[in-house]
Amino acid sequence: MEAAVAQVISGSDAAAAATAAVLLALKERQLTVLGLVALLKDPFTDDIDHEGRARAVQLLSQVAAEVPESLQPGDVEVIAEFLGSKLQDWRCVGTTASGCLALLTRHRQPHLAQLPQAAGVSLIRRLMAVHVQGLDYKGRMTCYQLLLEVLQGPYAVDAVLGGADLVNFTVVAMENEADPRCLLLALQCVQAVGALYQQPFLAQVNHLDEGLEDLFDVGVVPYFPMMFTPPKNDTHHITREQLLEAVTNAMGCCPQFAALGIPLISEKMGSALKQAKFDAIKALPFCLTSWGPAAVQPHMQAVWLMLKAELMAPAAAESLLADQLMARHTTAAAAAAALSDSISALGPG
Repeated sequence: MEAAVAQVISGSDAAAAATAAVLLALKERQLTVLGLVALLKDPFTDDIDHEGRARAVQLLSQVAAEVPESLQPGDVEVIAEFLGSKLQDWRCVGTTASGCLALLTRHRQPHLAQLPQAAGVSLIRRLMAVHVQGLDYKGRMTCYQLLLEVLQGPYAVDAVLGGADLVNFTVVAMENEADPRCLLLALQCVQAVGALYQQPFLAQVNHLDEGLEDLFDVGVVPYFPMMFTPPKNDTHHITREQLLEAVTNAMGCCPQFAALGIPLISEKMGSALKQAKFDAIKALPFCLTSWGPAAVQPHMQAVWLMLKAELMAPAAAESLLADQLMARHTTAAAAAAALSDSISALGPG
């Protein structure tokens, strides 16, 4: 196996075949994970050969992702330690994150040897040192996937109780994100943050309230309403509607966003831009439902006033062209439907 590992590290034409041979040897128990780690020790810690180091990390990540059954209980923790140490190596972050993701998702397959709770929490702490916006889009995509798993997985509560500020990390990770592929994941992360911090165990975590406004300002406000037109010959097939749904879900993700979301929706509903107005009207009943009656109740007057303005707009129209009057009637009808949906969502009283 030494020759095969050397070919992988060199990046030679035979590297792909050598990688396959290493993975097969692990799968068939002809090579142990600890034995592979011993062979990778020198390239893994080589501060001069950056490409060789990155290939060593990639091979270890492939082991975690492609032959998960080969990992015994002790192996999982060893790989987690090695990969976690490379999350701060910017040349290796993308490949490291993919391996960490494989380790953190093992809980979905109970028959596999599991990542210990302490090791999972340690990976999360190390992830928080990653400068996500300094990576290319592939690296950011992988980090957002990893962050989403962290937020939704079984290690998050212990990490937060141990001092990890996942609200602030999400804010810093996605600030100024513009790539639609990455943005879809980043907005899912905002939604997952909101859901995570509703858990009873985290009710008294101080940094939630301190970071909520920043999370809203960075993760919702710049993207609502959603101004996106897919480029010509787009191969990613991401639509404005998908992004709008994602940011609306993010805005409605937790009751604490009601006090921030209602003024934003009111502002956009009063916009002269037709698309902004209709996005706001569409978002309102969904968000009211998501926030719940208790969170919305203090803001009911503001909700009524913003809808009233749209409902009364046709009656106040003077000297308008026919198409302009029709547009106001269309908006008023949408506002009436939103009012009905809002009343249904909030229930009697």
